[in-house]
Amino acid sequence: MPTTDDILTEATALQQSMWPEVPCSAGPMLPGWITAAGLFSSPEELEEFLDYEGSFNPGVDLKSRAAFLMSDYCYIFFMATVPLLVGRGLVPDLSPDAVSLQFYTYHGEHDGEPMTVRRARVRLLSPQIFTDRHAGPFSIVTDHAALCERFRMGVERHFEPLVEALAKRTGFSKNAQWRLIGDGIAGRFLDVGRRFGCLPEAIASAIAIVKAQGSPLNNRQLGYFDLTLHDSTLKEPFTYTFRARGGCCRYYTVEGAEKCATCVLKSNEERDAILLQEMRTRICLK
Repeated sequence: MPTTDDILTEATALQQSMWPEVPCSAGPMLPGWITAAGLFSSPEELEEFLDYEGSFNPGVDLKSRAAFLMSDYCYIFFMATVPLLVGRGLVPDLSPDAVSLQFYTYHGEHDGEPMTVRRARVRLLSPQIFTDRHAGPFSIVTDHAALCERFRMGVERHFEPLVEALAKRTGFSKNAQWRLIGDGIAGRFLDVGRRFGCLPEAIASAIAIVKAQGSPLNNRQLGYFDLTLHDSTLKEPFTYTFRARGGCCRYYTVEGAEKCATCVLKSNEERDAILLQEMRTRICLK
């Protein structure tokens, strides 16, 4: 029977191999790292993060910087943790003092353009896991529905101090922040489900997590939708699944920027027309 360490090591190794931009590992705290609890409770650390978010456009307001920070942190956190659940049926201890980070500058490419962004390596400090497989003494074996519930509870516990800190420092509303967190979850389950070839199952898991009654993650707009492109040059109609956002990332407040294609501030008709055109462009149709 595999041990808890075996399961964590194998799951995080798989995550690292597929998402090296935000590698996840497990083990004791390392020098030069900071726990999420330490990050959230440090005015200096949060101020540095907010300054970074404003470095691309110094004129952007404090609420927008907070929105960018939350979106970036969600990108890091869920890229590290969602693959563990989707790919290996595993939910680690997600409490802020059980997750550590080492921030670094990532030089990469986005849509063919070079980019330099702040990313982080993530390390799980606790051996306790919830899993759908039998393992060692630090594991709690449960079914998939309970795993999704544990993930949701872990996310809420993890992000609550960050939401409180950003609301106090920037005035960015707690509700708006939770909407961005829900968007982060839904978007990452979509991407990870595609990578692992289990999109319907991943979407079902995400819905179970973000649509729980009474959860701050739950809002009416958040969900998924399909668009189908019909064109005479295609052998058959092409269908693609998108995330319907529940929150606004406030990117439109940056000078010269426009609303995202899936912006919650757009009507469904406007959103769908833009996305269908992007689908047409991506598969080289005129």
